[in-house]
Amino acid sequence: MLSHALLETWRRRRGRMLTLAAYEEAGGVRGAIAATAEEAYGGLPAAQGRVARRILLRLIAPGDGTADTRRPASRAELGSGARDVLERLAGARLITLDGDTVELAHEALITGWPRLAGWIEEGRDRLRAQRRLGEAARGWEELERDPGALYRGTRLSRAEELFARQPDDDSTGRARPDDDLTPLERAFLTASVAARDAEQEAEGRAARRTRFLVVGLAVGLVLALAAGLVAWQRDRVSEEEAAKATARRLATVADSLRSTDPRTAALLGAAAWQTAPLTESRSALLGALAQPERDAFTDPRVGRDVRRFLTDGGRTLLSVDDGTVTVRNVADHKVTATHHLPSGTEVAAAGPGSRFLDVSGPDGDENLWSLPRGRPAADLGDASLQGSADDGSAYLTGPVDGPGTVRLHRANDGKVVFSTGIPRSLSSGAVGPGGRLLALCPADGPLQLWDAAGGKRLPGDWEKADKTLCGTGTGADGGSRLLRFSQDGKRLAAVYGTAAVVWDVASGRTVDDFTSGGDTGFTQAALSADGEFLATADDHELAVWRLATGGTQVFHRPLSGADMKGLTWDAGSHRLLRYLDGATVHTLDLTDRLAPRWQSRPADGSLLSPDGAALAIVTRSGGGYRFELRSTRSGTVRARATLGPLPNLSGEETPLLAFSPDGRALAVADTVSSHGSLRLRFTVWDVGGHRVRTVLDTSGAADRPAAALALGPGGRTLLAVRDASGGYATEVWDTRTHRRSRAMPGPYRGGAGGTAGRQSARGLRRSVRRSGVRKGHRAGARRRP
Repeated sequence: MLSHALLETWRRRRGRMLTLAAYEEAGGVRGAIAATAEEAYGGLPAAQGRVARRILLRLIAPGDGTADTRRPASRAELGSGARDVLERLAGARLITLDGDTVELAHEALITGWPRLAGWIEEGRDRLRAQRRLGEAARGWEELERDPGALYRGTRLSRAEELFARQPDDDSTGRARPDDDLTPLERAFLTASVAARDAEQEAEGRAARRTRFLVVGLAVGLVLALAAGLVAWQRDRVSEEEAAKATARRLATVADSLRSTDPRTAALLGAAAWQTAPLTESRSALLGALAQPERDAFTDPRVGRDVRRFLTDGGRTLLSVDDGTVTVRNVADHKVTATHHLPSGTEVAAAGPGSRFLDVSGPDGDENLWSLPRGRPAADLGDASLQGSADDGSAYLTGPVDGPGTVRLHRANDGKVVFSTGIPRSLSSGAVGPGGRLLALCPADGPLQLWDAAGGKRLPGDWEKADKTLCGTGTGADGGSRLLRFSQDGKRLAAVYGTAAVVWDVASGRTVDDFTSGGDTGFTQAALSADGEFLATADDHELAVWRLATGGTQVFHRPLSGADMKGLTWDAGSHRLLRYLDGATVHTLDLTDRLAPRWQSRPADGSLLSPDGAALAIVTRSGGGYRFELRSTRSGTVRARATLGPLPNLSGEETPLLAFSPDGRALAVADTVSSHGSLRLRFTVWDVGGHRVRTVLDTSGAADRPAAALALGPGGRTLLAVRDASGGYATEVWDTRTHRRSRAMPGPYRGGAGGTAGRQSARGLRRSVRRSGVRKGHRAGARRRP
């Protein structure tokens, strides 16, 4: 620095003298260096000035919290184009050249030359990054340009930002390296960028392949799922169709087995519904629930000579085949005993219970055979078995034909406990439970009821019964004569022809008498254990009659064959009825038919709500009618009213009933007298609230009576068909405004009367469809509930 200052002072000497003025003019020690550097840089062309700037910055190591220092650099690092500039700077004593090494001549140049100091401050971060880049490039070179030594990540991004390529000023627009980087550094940075681009391209290709693979897999998965769903749907449809076909077959088989094998039919009906809920399977299920048949047991013994007897209150079946007697339990179909009769023995009938048979030996003598003992229990002699108690405690013997003595025997030992004479042939006889009562019906005589224990004849209405009750004894006077006791012995029933009479034994009074209305006489009869129901059979059907309501028929079913016998109520149940039809024992469970509550008299009209929750009943009461609205669930009466008769052209007077389609409203049509005239009244009931909602009345009850009635949804619209001399007319009433909105002529083509729900009323249905309501029903002539 001193020599440089002296040199500059020497250049400004006066002759041979170095003056203070010359020293100060040179700028002193520091000023001389700055002036020299500024003079040297200012004398360079613009291009060489940029090279000089690059060279000088290359020779400086910027400090990081410390002072900036000079650093040596090789000529190769400074570039081949820097030779002239190096010579100029060296000539100005700003740098020193030592072989291949170039270095700043003075440290003071860094701080003493403002231009250089400004360059350093301006690009300090860039200089640090350049130094790191140079060190990394040299390390890369030393590792034989190993790709692992290249810049990556943030360092590469920062270096690329600071040392990006700059376009030349020429028109070609070709890129040239930035002046600040050496070829090695540029090659390092270029290789780093290329490696990054290659990695990004590889990653992009991998990502695209992954996306394509994912998309392909997704599409494949969607297609596979779609194909699987379609296959599953087709399989499901196929399974559903197969299930429907199976359910239909099961329902068909169940219907065919309803009478021959009801137990299997019920199981098949339930199985059909579980297999597929179809109309056919629902019908089969409801048929299984509604069918009275609970069992149909067919005797496995076959043959025309097999004799069968239903005993023990229908719980035991005796089969006699060629001297072998098989005893079976009807409930479980199992054989309970097997007995053998002597050769040549003919069986005439079953004895008391399942322990005895009425047989004839080879010699023609009739006796009572004990099956458990295997020998005769009693020799009947000239008498024959005329009947026995249902509990098997006693049996009755009497003359085969003509007058004689009838005897009541104890079954255990055959002892006679009662006897009496009869003047004519015995048409029929019955033994009460325990052998305590005896009913005799001699030909052409009154019915006799005896207290066998006391030996006295009991008086009662039976002595005043119809003279044809016991018949003539010839069998040609209107069919069979049958006498039956109830299992408790409190009631006695007599069946003759198509008529039946039931008496109360204790009071002697007639409980009920009725006729069947059929064209053939009764052939079988059985009185229930409590005496409330009488089961009968004729040549066509089996029927059960309720005695408390005057012989109301509560159940009937047609009979397929004529070989029906052994009709009896099960001794252990009040509601099981059994009979023998050929080789099959049928068991009917009539609990649902016999258990419901019954009115004391038949209703003249009734209508069930669409939802089945309410029942409207109209019953004749004096000169008018009594209306009741009942709950079907509890049977209680929710509402009552007195109605007037509703005359019509057919002569009937029963009021009309019509529920709305939703079952929430009920319309009743009757008549009411007002100021001496008869007016037609329409009453709309709130079924849920059990109260009257609307009352409408109009004139013309006599000359234009109502023939049919319908109620719209919610009870808002009422349709009434009125009879007129010229035909029919339908009136539409708005129940909210109490006004008739319009009248439509001629829609009704049904009869004017008839049972509820029996009219055809095609015109009314068309009117109802146009008005948005459904046709109601007329409460018609008397019918059993």
